[in-house]
Amino acid sequence: ICFRICFTHDDNIFWLNSKHLLIFFFGSTSRWELLMKTMKITLKSHCDTRWSTKKQAVNALKLNFKHAFDILNLMATNSKDFNKNTSTSAQHILKQINVKFLCLLHFWDSILGQIDKVNLSLQNQNQSIDVALKSLEGLIECIQNIRDSGFENALNEAKKMHF
Repeated sequence: ICFRICFTHDDNIFWLNSKHLLIFFFGSTSRWELLMKTMKITLKSHCDTRWSTKKQAVNALKLNFKHAFDILNLMATNSKDFNKNTSTSAQHILKQINVKFLCLLHFWDSILGQIDKVNLSLQNQNQSIDVALKSLEGLIECIQNIRDSGFENALNEAKKMHF
């Protein structure tokens, strides 16, 4: 029970920190433009009730994390070019980005990617019940595999990313 409670708490903090990161960049045209100069795809917010938007948001953050991290670092350490509020906010967000956050980023990207694939296949109008059942069984197996080895894989990936 302790693991479940702790994971739920960490999970909530992950989503909250992800939201703070987006709000920080969305909240200023100059910050957003600076970020967009370095990124290939746009960071996205998510809807709590739509798994596909969570998958898109997590994947965009994961793919662009280094760029976002570098811009935050620039804003936090270069107070001459940015106002005090921007520098302080960037410093605060950087303190929230740790191995645990990065581990959850990879973990959620894996899970949500699998859920999204099955979700899209289930929405196909020509989907038969037996194929839908096989898709769901495959998703269950995949999530069990992520449960068994996903944390270790996510931790290894997070350690590679932690600057």
